[in-house]
Amino acid sequence: MPFPLPLRPIPAPRETVLSFLSRFAAVNAATMSDFSIDLGHQIRRFLDFDAAALDRLAEAAGLEPAMREGLVSWTGVPAGDVRMHYRGEIFVSRALRNPVMRGCPLCLREDARAKPDHPERAMAMAMRGDWLLRSVNLCCRHHHPLVPLWEAVRPAERFDSAARLRDLAPRIMAGAFDRPRSAPTAYDLWLDRRLETGADPTWLAGHGVYAATTICELLGAALLQHRLSGGDRGGRQEAEARATGFAVLSQGERAFRQALRDLARSSTGTQIAPRQAFGKLYDALDDYLTDADFDPFCTLLRDCIFETWPIAAGETVLGEALRARRLHSPTTAAKEAGVTPRLVEQIMTDAGALPAEDHRPRVLRTFDAARFAWLLAEIPSLVGPSEMQAAMGATEAQLRTLREDEILRPLTGHPKVKAPWRVADGLALISELGPWRRPFCLAIQAGKGSSPRSDAPACG
Repeated sequence: MPFPLPLRPIPAPRETVLSFLSRFAAVNAATMSDFSIDLGHQIRRFLDFDAAALDRLAEAAGLEPAMREGLVSWTGVPAGDVRMHYRGEIFVSRALRNPVMRGCPLCLREDARAKPDHPERAMAMAMRGDWLLRSVNLCCRHHHPLVPLWEAVRPAERFDSAARLRDLAPRIMAGAFDRPRSAPTAYDLWLDRRLETGADPTWLAGHGVYAATTICELLGAALLQHRLSGGDRGGRQEAEARATGFAVLSQGERAFRQALRDLARSSTGTQIAPRQAFGKLYDALDDYLTDADFDPFCTLLRDCIFETWPIAAGETVLGEALRARRLHSPTTAAKEAGVTPRLVEQIMTDAGALPAEDHRPRVLRTFDAARFAWLLAEIPSLVGPSEMQAAMGATEAQLRTLREDEILRPLTGHPKVKAPWRVADGLALISELGPWRRPFCLAIQAGKGSSPRSDAPACG
């Protein structure tokens, strides 16, 4: 068989290897499987992107090296461990391989109309490589959503596009697959440009396309669920989620952090539940812990969780254990101190650790664990007025006067705390007074209008 063959198609922009092979077979009146054998290789060799088979195809079609590389690049080839090399980047295979084949009916109709004298329109219809990528929503050229065209489990049947399109051509030409058009979003234009040229003016330039598009969709879905209370958004739910997530991520790390904080603060549960707040975003990043492309996003989400919830030291979140507790809530602090959450809340509010007006769930009412560790440690040993008087050897009036004159201050001034005193403070005052204890306390009594008696207690 002399090469190149006289009957051969010209690759369409963004066309895939297998679409080109199928059209090549069709113009030579053969099935893709039989034509592969005519080229000297079983169809499986082409489906596996065997280098020798691809070289033979290029030779038979008279393809320049750049044309051959373009076909391969827009198709995606195995890169090991369920990964594929596509447009210069690594994707998981499921992002590019699916039994459902999608396409833009306007592109296909345009292909056919470009060759009106062609005996079979299907031979002119080319399947584009960007249609393979699940995260592509629509054709930016025609502003038309990608629609399902056919479904086939076996790759040899799925990728024989000329045979499939031969049956579908009348319906495609009649507009049966047409859907309402919509202007491409910033996400659509960004992804189309990045796939075409690799250019990316956004913060996402430093991240792989697969990781970036995945996080766009997951973040957007979480934000929409929060804003719309899970309402039905129709068939463009995924597209809307991607556009929403991209609107945040394209602005950079600061915007992403703020979006995560907003989601965290929207949590209404009574338990420490990041999964509830972040939904599938958390689950996905937990699944991608071994994928380095997702590390930056994982780190930012983990930081948000550590900054929001009272995670205990040693607890593992998204693959990393917290070395030291950063935050306490009244509940976690009370458990550690062996007191009631209400008491912790009262004392920490008085100390400024917690805001007085805070209507968030108690699990989100947090304070700096390290900064207020000393105060938390004191709470279990606090005593009431009677115990304080006994420890100091003082009367009720003397203790009251010491407090009113701010000579001795309770640890907390919260009016509802019944045990605000530290015995150590009272004993320290007695020790500091030394031999002046009795005259001092008698003077306190006299200053308050009491007649000192020889048998009156003298502060110890």
